Amino acid sequence: MLSKCLSYAMLLSGAIIKVPQILIILKNRRAAGLSLMSLVMELVCYSISITYSYRRGFAFSSYGETALIAVQDISLIFLVLALSNRLGLLALSPVLLGLWGAFMFFATGDMLKLMQSATIPVLLLSRLPQIISNFRNGHTGDLSAIGVFAFCIGPLARIFTTLKEANDPIILLGFALSLLVNGTLAAQMIYYWNSRPAAQKED
Repeated sequence: MLSKCLSYAMLLSGAIIKVPQILIILKNRRAAGLSLMSLVMELVCYSISITYSYRRGFAFSSYGETALIAVQDISLIFLVLALSNRLGLLALSPVLLGLWGAFMFFATGDMLKLMQSATIPVLLLSRLPQIISNFRNGHTGDLSAIGVFAFCIGPLARIFTTLKEANDPIILLGFALSLLVNGTLAAQMIYYWNSRPAAQKED
């Protein structure tokens, strides 16, 4: 019962977890401090995890928030591309997204299992550009504190629900590593709390 309640709570949080980040970008008309590479790598990992979980017959409540977050990642990628004037890549993005979706649709079970295992190191790498960017800039830019801290709580809950509902070692390891890298981002958020981009200081 507790596992199901946590799963539905995660679904609800997944629907809005990156909305504060999107609103900050829209308000400021910039995406300072956000790593496009991190967003793309995260989207790739999430799409693999969604397809793997669906094919394995896991309950939607055990992975549904991942699908909702992936949709928000797509929105963030489009915003970052638009606000950084990478219009050519922005125009090409729907095509690339469609090709990747088709590849996921036709991927075999063995291929998906291999790719799901590969998401573990990729997940670590997906956060590294953002962590390095924060370190080099000396601030976390327009990163949403709500989103960063929520992404620390999420993996904790998902470790518990996965043990109860799916008990898949690959999925469990992925959530454990997600907790590690998101915890690093949260630590940076606290450390750089009073640091702001130069443009904000001038304002």
